[in-house]
Amino acid sequence: MIRRDIQWKNTDTEPASVSVVIPTKDRADMVCRAIESVLSQTLTPNEIIVIDDHSTDNTIEKISKYNSLTIIPSPRSGVSNARNTGVLHAKSNWVAFLDSDDLWQKTKLEKQVSTIRDNPFTPIVHCHEKWLLNGRHLNQKKHHQKEGGDIFEKCLYRCMISPSGTMIHRDFFQKLGGFDPNYTACEDFELWLHITAKYSVAYIHEPLVIKHGGHPDQLSRKYLGMEMWRILAILELMQSKYLSKDQIQIATRVLTEKISNTKIGMIKHKRTQIIKLIATMEELQNSLKSNASTSNKNFERLSESLKLEMESIAVTA
Repeated sequence: MIRRDIQWKNTDTEPASVSVVIPTKDRADMVCRAIESVLSQTLTPNEIIVIDDHSTDNTIEKISKYNSLTIIPSPRSGVSNARNTGVLHAKSNWVAFLDSDDLWQKTKLEKQVSTIRDNPFTPIVHCHEKWLLNGRHLNQKKHHQKEGGDIFEKCLYRCMISPSGTMIHRDFFQKLGGFDPNYTACEDFELWLHITAKYSVAYIHEPLVIKHGGHPDQLSRKYLGMEMWRILAILELMQSKYLSKDQIQIATRVLTEKISNTKIGMIKHKRTQIIKLIATMEELQNSLKSNASTSNKNFERLSESLKLEMESIAVTA
């Protein structure tokens, strides 16, 4: 996806209204738990939209008992398409995402709306989160600590914003193009990079989201090549002429590190079926070392080659 360098300013004259968007697929029990956490909010959202991504279990039957929901079938598969569809149907000026395996603390929306009111120039607010792995508390490492402000460089290394902890201005999201459906993983990482490259983000240092991990269909467990998608996201961002010269230098350094570490990991784990992918990464690494322009044809070729090889050898499980 080619994203435009948009200039955004909050021109809302009315108080913030919130649409909640919950994408789900074959998670009948979990999505009901997520919905209940929204219904328990101290600030009632204007609407709750559940986007069903072609579920084959009894999800629709179970969520139909909630009269306050808008249930919409996703026209195309994938979490990006589901979230984008939800935003397309949203009537409020702010959108809060909630993955169907996560929960919100009761004051999540209230505190985020208050934060937006105090930070009128930011298009996005996110928050700290509590992690549970198979029902047990999981301590987060220092490098996972989320922050606000100018966090572009930190976002290059790992996903520093959780969709379930995010509230974003609807018009801003749509002008950016939403989540890129071409990314079968790390679609949030790709979008946050574009946002944080240009905008400061507001942050609440309080665990207002409870993330549940360990279940079999968790996306971060499903996809084996997560770092490859992050590499591709950074590479495409560098090609987009979206970054300043200083940001390109930072992105080049991080990208070089990621390629080196990923290549070592592939060789260490003897993933010989992706030998061609390793060769492409080595060529890309050499181009970065030679300070080649990220807008030249060679970079475009390597980027496209990387994407095609990831798809053809099924980096995803």
